[in-house]
Amino acid sequence: ITWLIERERGDVQLRKYSGTLDHPSYSDKQGATINLFQHYVYLFSEKTLVLADIQASESHDKHSHTCILFDLMSHTINGESGAGDHGEQGIKSFVDQHK
Repeated sequence: ITWLIERERGDVQLRKYSGTLDHPSYSDKQGATINLFQHYVYLFSEKTLVLADIQASESHDKHSHTCILFDLMSHTINGESGAGDHGEQGIKSFVDQHK
């Protein structure tokens, strides 16, 4: 399903906010909001879940400036949330890199 949706995104510019084990910090408003969202998910899950590989593109709606997040993956304590879940190593990479 993901590949079908990505094709429908058309020729839009993508912005990658994080990789599988790469969690950079951003100072611009949009990037800082994504960092805050990752931090919130980590704390709300009681430090058992981290979102990774976050990408975004602008909406096709010409009447609003909307950013659509897609292709998110997760790291969980048990490492069983799906493809690319690096378990505790994935969570540790976020904790070590997150500011």
